[in-house]
Amino acid sequence: MIKKTNRKKVVHCNLNELCTSVVFNPDIVVLVHAPKSCSNIIFNGITNMRQRINLRFNKKLPPAIDNIFVTGISDKEAIFGGEKLLKTSIELLVNEKKPKCLLVVSGCTAGVIGDDVSTICEDLSSKYKIPITHIPGAGFMSVQNKEGLILATEYLYKLVADNTEAKDEKLAVLVGLNKYVQTSQQEAELRRLFEYFGFTKILMPPCGMSMDELKQINRASLIAVHALTKEKLLMNQKFGKYLSDYLGIPLIENRLPFSRVELHKYLKKLGIVCNNSCLAEKAIEAEEKRWLEGCSVLKKDMLGISYILSIGHSFRVTDPFQIIRCMDAVGMILEKIIYLDNLTDKDILEYEKLVVDKNISVTREKEQNYNSSDSNILVITSDYRTIFKRQYCYKRKRIGVGGALNLIEGVHDLITNGGTLKYE
Repeated sequence: MIKKTNRKKVVHCNLNELCTSVVFNPDIVVLVHAPKSCSNIIFNGITNMRQRINLRFNKKLPPAIDNIFVTGISDKEAIFGGEKLLKTSIELLVNEKKPKCLLVVSGCTAGVIGDDVSTICEDLSSKYKIPITHIPGAGFMSVQNKEGLILATEYLYKLVADNTEAKDEKLAVLVGLNKYVQTSQQEAELRRLFEYFGFTKILMPPCGMSMDELKQINRASLIAVHALTKEKLLMNQKFGKYLSDYLGIPLIENRLPFSRVELHKYLKKLGIVCNNSCLAEKAIEAEEKRWLEGCSVLKKDMLGISYILSIGHSFRVTDPFQIIRCMDAVGMILEKIIYLDNLTDKDILEYEKLVVDKNISVTREKEQNYNSSDSNILVITSDYRTIFKRQYCYKRKRIGVGGALNLIEGVHDLITNGGTLKYE
C-alpha cells in the first residue's frame, strides 16, 4: 500500500484472474506458459479466494477441479526459447486429460522471449481436433490490459459462437461478474431484479460452465454488462457491444446499483431496453415498499443508537456514505468518522470535501489518533482487521434494496445479540 502519496496506476498480468475464471469449468484445461513461480501465485490466489469466500460470505465453492497446469519455463527456455516445451506440454495434457477445450495462457516471460504461442496452438488444434487457443496474459507488456474475466469469456465464447440457436425470451447474460466471488445475497438480488422483466434464467459466464452451457449464451434475449467500478465497466463494454451486435439483442451497460437512487436509474434503464417502462415503474414501487417496510421493522431496536464509521478504502472502490444513509433510515446516530492509516492524503482530502458537501457535521480523525479502548461504541468498518472493541465489517459493495437491508440486518443482529465482531 502506498501511503502519503498519490497512488500510481498498477498494471497486473492477467494470469491469476484468467485462471480463477475457469478453475471450476469441467470441460476446460488451462496450461500456463510461464515459470513455476507464476503457477504458485495462481495456486495461492485460488486457495485464498476459497478461504475468503467461505469465511466472510459463508459460501462454499464447488470442489476444486484439477485443470490448471504450468509449463515451468526455466533459465534454459528463457535463453533458447520455450516453444518445444510448450508443444510437449500441450500434447501430454491432451493425451492424459482428454479435455474438450484447452486454453494456453502465456505470461510475460513467454512474450519477452518471443515464443509463437498462437501458431503452436493452431497447429495442435488441427492435429487433435479440439479447440486449443492462446490467451495472452502478459499484462506488464501491454497498455491494453483487459480484466481476466472478460478475456476468458471473450475467447471461450468465440470458440463456441453459433448464431443459429433459437432465442429464449427468459434468458439474460450478465457479462463482467464472477458468480463465485459474489455473495449469495448479491446473486439473488440480481436475479430478483431481472425477474421483474420476465428474465428467470441468468448466466454469468464463464465461471463453472461447460462448453455446452457456454453455447447457451447464443439463446439470450438480453446482454447486461456490469462492473464494480467505472474503469472496469469501460473495459467490459467493448465485448458486451460485440456480443449484442452479433446476436442482435438489446444491451444494457451499467455499474451495479449500489444505492436506492442508482437502483431506480437501473430499473428505468432496464425498462427502456426491454421496451416496457410500465414494468420499471412497478418494480421501483415494489422496491420502495420493500425498503420502507424493512426499515420500519428494524428501526424499533436501532433508533437512537450511536456508531462510528471507519473508512479504509478510497472512494473509487467504496461509498461509505451509503452506510450513513442506511443507518439514518433506522434512526442510528453517527458519532465520529475515523480515517484508517491505509488511506492516502489524497483519499482523505477527497472524503473531507464530500463530508462538507453532504453537510455531515461530525468529528473526524485519523486511526493513529484514535484509542479504541476508550469506547465500547459500535464501529462500522470496511477493514477486516479486528482493531476495534466492537465492530461490524461490511463488504465494500452491495446491490439494491436487498443489499442495503442485508447491511442493516447484520448491524441489527450484532446490536441485539450483544456480540463484538461480525462480518458481512
